[in-house]
Amino acid sequence: MGMVTGMASDDSENQLNEHERLRRRPAHELIGRMLIQIGEILQSEVMLAQHELQGKIRVLAGAAGFVAMAGLLALLGGIAMLIVAISLLQLIVPLWAAALIAMVAAFALAGILAVAAKSIVMKAAPFVPERAIQSLKKDFAWVKTWLSSSSK
Repeated sequence: MGMVTGMASDDSENQLNEHERLRRRPAHELIGRMLIQIGEILQSEVMLAQHELQGKIRVLAGAAGFVAMAGLLALLGGIAMLIVAISLLQLIVPLWAAALIAMVAAFALAGILAVAAKSIVMKAAPFVPERAIQSLKKDFAWVKTWLSSSSK
């Protein structure tokens, strides 16, 4: 127990000595040290943002594979549906007219879906590293508080 207490008092004594050494240093040296530390903080925040975005990209890449497979199967199903529609329409109109009607209907549906997809994408939240931005805001608030308290 005495050893732990002795270590705690050594830590507090070292902190007091460090505080005293900092008070004796010239202001330009302290400001330079502060700027280096701010740079290190910003660098770590950039690394956090990069890590966060990489995680999101990995998840999106996995989902993109499923979307691609679903798209391929939907394309094959759409082709089969057009063949059935043309086969049924040729009972009423000539084959070329049936193919033309099916083609126009397919392009109209594709246009409607493209407009719907565009509106969904435009409404989507921006792809930003939210945790990193929050952390940067906290860091800047701390630096601002520290600067205002050290100038008093």
